[in-house]
Amino acid sequence: MAALAQTGAVNNTFPAAGYGFLRPDDGGKDRWFHQDYCVPPGVLPQAGARVTYIEWTGPNGKLQATDVMDLGVPGLVPPSPPPLVGADGLKDPRFDPWVQVDSLRPQPRPTFS
Repeated sequence: MAALAQTGAVNNTFPAAGYGFLRPDDGGKDRWFHQDYCVPPGVLPQAGARVTYIEWTGPNGKLQATDVMDLGVPGLVPPSPPPLVGADGLKDPRFDPWVQVDSLRPQPRPTFS
């Protein structure tokens, strides 16, 4: 299942450390985010900024935010999830977690003797 972009507001940022916290619009606990996971990378939104983001579970098991984008910056487009179907309308195997990675690699052409 693809992640959907959500909205929220930045509570506070710590520029020297390169991270911040945002509060989701739908409630719940604050989400941590790092400046490397912002759009554009390395640019922290200021406290109070309205943002879009995608939730993910970090290595510590807690919900975090990635693709954090300040909605007040002109010209930026909020992230959208990848399509789950290909152009032909069939399910795209690249987004199916049950497909073996090796089956997606190009296979060598058979040689006939």
